[in-house]
Amino acid sequence: MKKRDIIRELKQLGKLKRNTKIPTQYVLQTENDKYMVFIIKTTSTVQVGINSPKVIEISKGRLYGIKYKKTSSLLYRWDNKEQKVLIVLLDTPYRILKYINENELVDISEEKQVHNIQFIRLINEIQSIVK
Repeated sequence: MKKRDIIRELKQLGKLKRNTKIPTQYVLQTENDKYMVFIIKTTSTVQVGINSPKVIEISKGRLYGIKYKKTSSLLYRWDNKEQKVLIVLLDTPYRILKYINENELVDISEEKQVHNIQFIRLINEIQSIVK
């Protein structure tokens, strides 16, 4: 998937507005709903973490044996936990984790939805989720 193809698809579904402060964040206004869209370029060295219903963390790092060591990370936040969020992953990340509490993590790489956050891996999934 390419970013320009995703943006073209989103523009067909509604009014798309880019956030000038965060280059990966867009707001999609359809007839019925408003979505916050994050288009994130991922590789096999990127780990996505769901910290809470309002915070996600994108970490870059390396594998050392069986351990993943973070080299850098970004936090994305939004104000309303009822906000519908779409995270478009342009490639497959190393894994997607959900924080249960400070000590517990669960691997949710196969799940498509956590809280109000939808993960999109294929371009044809966008229409089925937004409509």
